[in-house]
Amino acid sequence: MLQRQRKSLTLRIAFPVVILILLLGVMLDRFVLNVISDFTKEQIQRDLGSISRIINNICDINFENLLMEGKADDRQALTIEQGLVLGQVEDLLVQEDLLGIVYDKNLKKILLKTDLPLEPVKWMDPGKGIKGLKSLGENAGGWFAFYEEFSPWGWQIIILKNEIEYSSLKTRLNKVYLNTLLILIFASALLIFFIHQTIKKPVNTIIQALRKGKRPNYQGIYVFEFLSDSITGMMDSIKKSEEKYRSIIETATGFVWEVDKKGNYTFISETVKNILGYDPKELLGKSAFFTMPEKEIDRMSPVFRKNALCLKPFENLVNKNLNKQGRTVFLETRGVPIIAEDGRLSGYRGVNKDITLQLIAKKEHKELERHRHQLQKMEAIGTLAAGIAHDFNNLLFIIMGNVSLSKVGIEKGLPVIKYLKQAEAASARAGELANELITLSKGGMPILTVGSIKNLLAETAGSIIKDVNVKLLLQIQENLLTVEYDEIQMKQVFINIITNALESMPNGGLITIDAQNLWKRDHTDKVESSLPEKIYVKITFKDQGRGIERQHLENIFDPYFTTREMGTKRGAGLGLAVVYSIVSHHDGRISVSSEPGCGTMITLYIPACEKSI
Repeated sequence: MLQRQRKSLTLRIAFPVVILILLLGVMLDRFVLNVISDFTKEQIQRDLGSISRIINNICDINFENLLMEGKADDRQALTIEQGLVLGQVEDLLVQEDLLGIVYDKNLKKILLKTDLPLEPVKWMDPGKGIKGLKSLGENAGGWFAFYEEFSPWGWQIIILKNEIEYSSLKTRLNKVYLNTLLILIFASALLIFFIHQTIKKPVNTIIQALRKGKRPNYQGIYVFEFLSDSITGMMDSIKKSEEKYRSIIETATGFVWEVDKKGNYTFISETVKNILGYDPKELLGKSAFFTMPEKEIDRMSPVFRKNALCLKPFENLVNKNLNKQGRTVFLETRGVPIIAEDGRLSGYRGVNKDITLQLIAKKEHKELERHRHQLQKMEAIGTLAAGIAHDFNNLLFIIMGNVSLSKVGIEKGLPVIKYLKQAEAASARAGELANELITLSKGGMPILTVGSIKNLLAETAGSIIKDVNVKLLLQIQENLLTVEYDEIQMKQVFINIITNALESMPNGGLITIDAQNLWKRDHTDKVESSLPEKIYVKITFKDQGRGIERQHLENIFDPYFTTREMGTKRGAGLGLAVVYSIVSHHDGRISVSSEPGCGTMITLYIPACEKSI
């Protein structure tokens, strides 16, 4: 059956082709289509060439007669002889029913002309000395000119003939040409018919199935059965490959993309919606920098241009983006150039991976390590300070007791009373300093009670700022959560922070204190991102002071670290160290941000408490 179908297909295709080839072979063998023009030219050239030779002989004979008579230089004899020659030429042209012209190149004058089909100036070109046959062009109505020169007298002789005289042969050849054309048309019609019956019908069956997205299932001619089965197999393979790579792309941690050489997206996978919140259609045609902030675009654009110029790939390129909701997302970009056949860059293809959580974890780890290091340092210093403070306190009690006894034993009004009071005040200040040192150590652990911190914050701030030329702006959330805190120590925290703020604003200004509940942390903030998963009361102190130099920010919590111009106590350096110690003992955190000339902002994070007051 299959063998018979193969033979049927062979006969259907081969038969009309073989017949057509045979017909074309016979026609081209017997009738050459260009024989018309070639034969006409050859015949005209022979006829006009023969007449031209006769005219040339006439000129030669008459010129030789002048030479023999010795009258070649006799102007009168030459004129008479030339007149006789022109008469003989004219008679010959009339006798042969030809048109022609004799042109004197020396005198630049036409000596003889018959009735002409065109003005001589339109086809005569004597300056170039043309010899032989020349067609006068399509506009000349089929006329040919044969050019000959008689150099002794400087004559150019031109004879004209029209191809219409050979019309009988031309008519016969045209009929042959038309018959050949009809045969070719008929053969083409037969070929189209057989192709339609043999090829187009099965092809249409296969194409219609493909257009409907179905697998072709043609049965009939073996070749098309094989083609149908092959296409079906390829469609199944393509579908499996497509499903495979789609699943790889859609389950990837990043999104796959392609951009053109201008950096505009031409393809982007569906996973971009999970990472940046945009539907792929929203990003197609837009720049790859569309989701980046302006500063990030300024940083990344030169990198893209440099790599594109050198046809270099991108490797582990970290860039900052904003998702559709405006949240910051960090992407790690990898891409390779797409090179066109001509060797030029046509775009890039690659994948963007969301590494936001990795960076946050890395930042959290770094912040935790910094916090742990600071606590270890404070603990070491506190252990030393606590031992010294306790001994120092014991000595202070003895000193203060003796000063008090001395005051009792001395009469009032004596000058020494003044010095004893100063010694007593200094001893009290030394006692306070000893207590601060104890607070730095574990010996200063807080005695915790549950309560709202907002009244303590408002009263402490109001009492310190009341008599100075600094304004206070309190922004305390109404339903501020309760916390576990030591009231004395927390009051000391507020006093130390506000005092530092006041001392940084000798010319006055504004201190803003903001207290609110912190339910959801900002993962771009290095302190907030490292906080344990709890609810916090966030207290922010912001001043308009001189600010802190960047190189000092890492050391401001170190005991006895100070800048010489900070505060009236000149170098006490325990204020923020005590604040850090107290907040840490409350399981809280503290962060500082400052720019010289732009003020300082200190933020406390105290864990909220769900216990009853």
